[in-house]
Amino acid sequence: MANLLVVAVVATHGEERLELLLNRSLPSVNKQSRPVDLVVVVSDNDPVSNFLEREDIESCFDGTSKDKVRFLQNERTSRMSSTGNWNTGILEALSTFGGDCWVAILDEDDEWHESHVETCLKSSTSQECQWVVSGIVRMGKTGKSKDPIPDLIPIAKDFFTTNPGVQGSNLFVR
Repeated sequence: MANLLVVAVVATHGEERLELLLNRSLPSVNKQSRPVDLVVVVSDNDPVSNFLEREDIESCFDGTSKDKVRFLQNERTSRMSSTGNWNTGILEALSTFGGDCWVAILDEDDEWHESHVETCLKSSTSQECQWVVSGIVRMGKTGKSKDPIPDLIPIAKDFFTTNPGVQGSNLFVR
């Protein structure tokens, strides 16, 4: 499992989410029990007035981990949803490592459990799968509520009628 490459793709948009990005999501990437091999932060903010700098992002990582951080501007569908950010980040992962890597997606207002990457890698190798969907713990004003991992194998029609529990921050794909 040590030779498997993992890229964290973190999507961000909006100055109001900057604190969440810098104080929640990126620190959770840095604290992984199995460090990622590359962190790609993709901004969907206006590039002219972009208030987020590479140095801000690097400040969330320790020592040599800073060398594994890339900060990109979304080059795909912009200001509509995170999909453009994710696609820009995934293309960066593929151009860096080819198809031989895992991509772990994270939104700026979410965080991973410290063993998220390690657990997803173990699940992917033990089950020989191409994607892993982890459970989600939602933090609300009334405390935690855990969304169960879907007990079905999602098919296309499930996504057309409802979301079977798959979103960016709990998706780990190859």
